[in-house]
Amino acid sequence: ENPEGYFLTAEMPGIDRDTLDITVLGNQITIKGEYPDSDVKEDDYHRRERKVGGFTRTIQLPSEVDPENVNAEYVNGLLQVFIARLPEHMPRKIKVLT
Repeated sequence: ENPEGYFLTAEMPGIDRDTLDITVLGNQITIKGEYPDSDVKEDDYHRRERKVGGFTRTIQLPSEVDPENVNAEYVNGLLQVFIARLPEHMPRKIKVLT
């Protein structure tokens, strides 16, 4: 985090960016997506460590954020999101009088 907002980074290899759904409400961000299934049948595996199917993650942030000021970028399996704080939740510098 910084005074302007919060940063979120998530590793999601193999996700199609078109399946990502990011929503912000109050002080929560929710990320939904789907790992694609392969054409190989389940009984063809000896061991499968790659995820398949849908997922949802909700992350609670320390303060309310501006849902109109969110930037998301997904490159090479890495999702990076910046969520701006609401102006009234940004730190204010207080001048000390002498």
